[in-house]
Amino acid sequence: MRKVRWFGGGLSLAALLGLVNAACLSYRPQLQVLPEGVEAIPLAQRWSASVGRGASGAVALRDSTIYVGDADRRVYAIDLTTGAERWSKRLPGSVFGGVVRSGDTLFAVTDRPNSRVVALSIVDGEQLWERDVGKPSAPITLENGRILVATHRGRLFGLESSTGTVAWERRVGHARTTAVRIGPDTVVIATTDSIMSLTAREGQVLKRIGSPGAIVGGWARSGTLLVAGTTDSLLVGLTSSELETAWSLKLDAAILERPAVYGDTAYVVSRSGTLYRVVLGPDPRAMVIAALHWPVTAPPVRFRQWVLVGGADGVIRAIDDAGLEAWRLPVWQPVRMSPVVLSDGILAIGGRGDISRYQQE
Repeated sequence: MRKVRWFGGGLSLAALLGLVNAACLSYRPQLQVLPEGVEAIPLAQRWSASVGRGASGAVALRDSTIYVGDADRRVYAIDLTTGAERWSKRLPGSVFGGVVRSGDTLFAVTDRPNSRVVALSIVDGEQLWERDVGKPSAPITLENGRILVATHRGRLFGLESSTGTVAWERRVGHARTTAVRIGPDTVVIATTDSIMSLTAREGQVLKRIGSPGAIVGGWARSGTLLVAGTTDSLLVGLTSSELETAWSLKLDAAILERPAVYGDTAYVVSRSGTLYRVVLGPDPRAMVIAALHWPVTAPPVRFRQWVLVGGADGVIRAIDDAGLEAWRLPVWQPVRMSPVVLSDGILAIGGRGDISRYQQE
């Protein structure tokens, strides 16, 4: 017999029927018919909130607050305990690639209609500075006092984090992934056809090599290795010092999402929906955990004994190491972001501005 479970217990009947709008703090939960052997999420929902039209990328945490950059041109500060909005700040364009925090300052870059790099106070959202360097092509990163911004014109800028002043500018080519830190003042960035390491402080290019394929999902660190997937189905491990290929594995389809690395194990999802576990080492091997048969639209993330994967259908599924679906959680589709793992649960982030906190009982 199939089981029917309601998610978001404790909401009003009106909320369950979807009689809410974008201004409300509750989003509409969905009725799920669960297959045999699949349970509801084994955590209690504490709150749900709506923050515009959908988180644009990485969120930032500070004490009891989560900071979210949204497609509706706003950055939101949400109380992590209650889900209440502490403040929001309207920016000149939609936030591109989420937000980055350093100390008491948030950094974001906007896209249309006006591209700007902005710095905000985490206390009240007051704008501290802004800088126009062009339309962004990749999420920003912060390293050694520099905000690194890649633009559609193939330029990489290093901005002073305290003032927004342009410290340096380099032509590097079109980059789609954020820079990843490999040393105290060294980052690696991938462009359409090459991979390079450079200093964050001065922008000095240290080494540049041809790319083994187009990397669009981003990098993961594993000790001295950088791990990434390519659009031509390769999972590659590069030495972070010399950018040499240590190994490569051919998977069944393009890899569009960033691998998730935990110790000596990586979890990778291909475009076809195959979830792999890769034990890293000199001779790594990819083992299929599950063939999901539906589009995965967010990087996998490890939570307790499960791997969480979010799909275009608006469902976050928990897969155990045997490849079985243990439980599922519906959010607004599509799932563009991985759940945020907390010490006592997760933050589930849907595709239409919905955020919910789930905690252990």
